[in-house]
Amino acid sequence: MKKYFFLIGVSILVTDLINAQTVSPPTAKKSAKVYTEHGNKRSDDYFWMNNPSDSNVINHLHAENAYVDAYMKRTEGLQKKIYDELVARIPPRDESLPTKRMGYWYYSRFEEGKQYPYFIRKKGT
Repeated sequence: MKKYFFLIGVSILVTDLINAQTVSPPTAKKSAKVYTEHGNKRSDDYFWMNNPSDSNVINHLHAENAYVDAYMKRTEGLQKKIYDELVARIPPRDESLPTKRMGYWYYSRFEEGKQYPYFIRKKGT
């Protein structure tokens, strides 16, 4: 198992080195906003990113997403393989043991293909 994780780590490092030469991250512009509080001044160069409806912020986020997609492109097969292995280890239909409290039975269960459990309460037996 250690050998497997070592090989994954080495492949990610090699991929990072290759991608670092071909893809460059977007740079955010700096626009200083100075705050004065209690006699102290501080500057926030990226305050402009605080507005989610600003087209500059949206364009920058699209550029960052494109950069990540290009940077991680070579690891898509490995990502799928790891994801499939993790999903294979999770039972598709799992159910907890019921516990009785104040006349009700409580338990949870996962339905096949769903991401979240159902929490169930039943009265009686």
